[in-house]
Amino acid sequence: MEVHHHPKVEKKKFKEYFLEFLMIFLAVTMGFIAENIREHLSDRSKEKEYIHSIIKDLNTDSSNLHYIIYTYFPQLNTWVDSCVDMLGSSQASYNGRLIYQAIENATLWRHFYPNQRTLTQLKNSGNFILISNEEAVKGILNYDNRLSSFIYLNNNLTTYEHDVDTTQLRFTDYRLVRKLFNKQSNKTSDFFALTDIPVDVRLKDFNNENRKLFSNKLKQMNIQHNIMLGQYQSLYGESVNLIHLLKQEYHLKDE
Repeated sequence: MEVHHHPKVEKKKFKEYFLEFLMIFLAVTMGFIAENIREHLSDRSKEKEYIHSIIKDLNTDSSNLHYIIYTYFPQLNTWVDSCVDMLGSSQASYNGRLIYQAIENATLWRHFYPNQRTLTQLKNSGNFILISNEEAVKGILNYDNRLSSFIYLNNNLTTYEHDVDTTQLRFTDYRLVRKLFNKQSNKTSDFFALTDIPVDVRLKDFNNENRKLFSNKLKQMNIQHNIMLGQYQSLYGESVNLIHLLKQEYHLKDE
């Protein structure tokens, strides 16, 4: 009877087990490291995109602020002064067309609305943690807090502007005012030329009391606007400084 012998299984030495374990460990570790590197590079790429986007928003902000500070406000102040002078003149009722032009230009309110597109996206998505540069984080948060304070002050200002607008309707035609407002929305320039005002305009109840009331409210509003001008100037400086900081920290060239 034939006897079958089981083949002898050669036992692995400890060194072989250790080498196999080491190879598996190294493979897993290298895979983990490679994945971390990939995620790190992806995060840094996203961070750079966000920084570029923030700078783009800041460029829009600084451009709008520059226009309001150096173009809009000087012209507005000139029109307010002209309007106040006309309303105080004994011949104020002689040329309704000029009065309408002065009133509408002196009450042509312009506001700065910050471009918070990227900041809002960063905060809502939880991706703010991607901004790794401490100086950049500090600068962005400071600017964001400054915007929140500014928006609060700006919203309060519109309440007073509405009061001035309502007062002028004591002696102006609200239908014409509405028509001029709609026309101004399609204009390329801010202020009305005399040719924008209809030739046959008329003023109603244009007595001394109504004129004085409106003139006083307009002067008070102008003071508030020029106080707000300081806020615009401060915000403009901060937006320019933040652009410079981000470009410096991320070694970005001027585009």
